[in-house]
Amino acid sequence: MQKGNTNSIAIVITVIVLIVGAIFMLSRQNKTIAPEKESSAQAQGGALHPSSGSAGIVEGDQNGQAMQSIDIKIKDSTFNPFKLTIKKGTSITWKNYDSMPHTVTASDKSFDSGSMAKDKTFTHTFTTVGTYDYVCTFHSNMKAQVIVQE
Repeated sequence: MQKGNTNSIAIVITVIVLIVGAIFMLSRQNKTIAPEKESSAQAQGGALHPSSGSAGIVEGDQNGQAMQSIDIKIKDSTFNPFKLTIKKGTSITWKNYDSMPHTVTASDKSFDSGSMAKDKTFTHTFTTVGTYDYVCTFHSNMKAQVIVQE
């Protein structure tokens, strides 16, 4: 192999490594920014649209009952969104996207998913107003909160 070709290959590999590193850093940065979007959505009183992946306040129908269910992703050992304000009667479904098992366990033990393997779901309907802190019992750093309003 000629010396010029070796240098060209080394430059191409270096550029690829730099691009992949930049993409990785940007994706990690977005995870840090995401919780701030939740606070902004709540401050504006916006409705939650589960397909958008943003958090906020769920609007109810004329009778004050929740009109939809909400999906929370368990991914990269985090609950997303990690804080959510909903109307009484709303159902939340958690889905585990990680290869390791997780739980969704209320601090007051009012709900508990048990061990959830990859791609498993757990659904809970919130029928009582209050603040519900929950954790993954396998990973103590995984904490989140649901606030239920009338």
